[in-house]
Amino acid sequence: MSDDKTKKKVDANFVSCTEDYEEAYTVAKIVEANKVTAAKARDAFKHCCNKVKGNQPRKEFMACAQKYLETKA
Repeated sequence: MSDDKTKKKVDANFVSCTEDYEEAYTVAKIVEANKVTAAKARDAFKHCCNKVKGNQPRKEFMACAQKYLETKA
């Protein structure tokens, strides 16, 4: 049985910065939404994870990533 919550749709509205699969999924979504490189998306992911510890609402997390990318443009 897999612990991959993206497959089970558990906590789909939250980002868990401690899970590798979550980082890969969220970085891909940041790339797709903002048309940036994976490296820039990963920087945004790490920045937003460092801002708030623990699970974060996905909508707020993506807004944080977008704001970070806008300031780095």
